[in-house]
Amino acid sequence: KGDGNSIAPDVAMLQPHVAYIIKFIEHIAKDEDHSDSNVACGSGLIGDLVTAFGNDIIPLVETQTVQDFLQEGRRSKTNKTKTLATWATKEIRKLKSAWGSSTSTEAQLCRGSHVSPFPVASSAPNGHVNAGESAVDLSGSA
Repeated sequence: KGDGNSIAPDVAMLQPHVAYIIKFIEHIAKDEDHSDSNVACGSGLIGDLVTAFGNDIIPLVETQTVQDFLQEGRRSKTNKTKTLATWATKEIRKLKSAWGSSTSTEAQLCRGSHVSPFPVASSAPNGHVNAGESAVDLSGSA
């Protein structure tokens, strides 16, 4: 990951691809024939991405599909899958609670106008990201 809050350069190279990785995990989650191993690996990858990229990734993993995928993992009969899904869920909750516990005006303003640095994975009709797009705009406008 890196030292403290800084991301290691080799991990930072993944940042432009994170939204696509999450979309791929969502694609797997929607496949009726995904295996328990798929759930374990996807859950572990979600946890790793959340740990590495912090608050910027939270909007990408708060989707119903990802939450259902992690819930399926937590209910698994396989210990490895259950452990990874539980860990990923705890990492998400830990970041959300740390981010939500800040009560300063500056933090409130920041949250209201935050735009994720991760590109949208499928906003253009051809599946490519248009220049200047971000994964999530939390400003409240549609």
